[in-house]
Amino acid sequence: PINGNEDSDVVGYWELHHTENGVERGRSYLQFTSNTAGKFYCEDLEITASVTGNSITISWIDGSHGLFSISGIVNGDSMSGTFSIGGESGNWWAERITSPPSNRTCVVQSVSTFLVRFLDDIYCIESHFSDPHQIVSSATLNGMGNTQIYRYNLYADHPDEWWDDGNRYCTASPGFPMTYTTTILFNDGGQEQVTISVTDWEWVQ
Repeated sequence: PINGNEDSDVVGYWELHHTENGVERGRSYLQFTSNTAGKFYCEDLEITASVTGNSITISWIDGSHGLFSISGIVNGDSMSGTFSIGGESGNWWAERITSPPSNRTCVVQSVSTFLVRFLDDIYCIESHFSDPHQIVSSATLNGMGNTQIYRYNLYADHPDEWWDDGNRYCTASPGFPMTYTTTILFNDGGQEQVTISVTDWEWVQ
């Protein structure tokens, strides 16, 4: 704000990063249409905001997971804070950007690779990413000496997504970190790679 009596203006696009338990978990993009409303741009997920002076709180509802909120401080073209959500804690920060992310950027930022634990105590790697505009031609996942191929619309309840084909790396005694690289080939001939370090497991949904 210009002085202590004015609220910071957050209208526009922001690139958001966060860590969980000390590990950076990639980036996402926010679009604020006002100081009280906006969305996660790539996911088209609505958010609400509250800005008082240079303090900000951002809230959203994520499907069956319920309400999430993060709070922090705005400093011109940057903002940052800490959070504790669902047993995970960490830091978040965002920088203002001049234009919205491209469809390609949205695909890359949506890559998620994780380790799931099944009831028989077997742990398996799973991975997916979103492609609502169908700009991806193929993709592979490499790590732990294993190669998986992604398939588009593999699951009816996950439309417009690429998921690993099920030829997964599985183990009864996982060792961390597990490093996986997703290679995405686009219809225009371009290529992007995303490397994710898996440092924990979660129960299978």
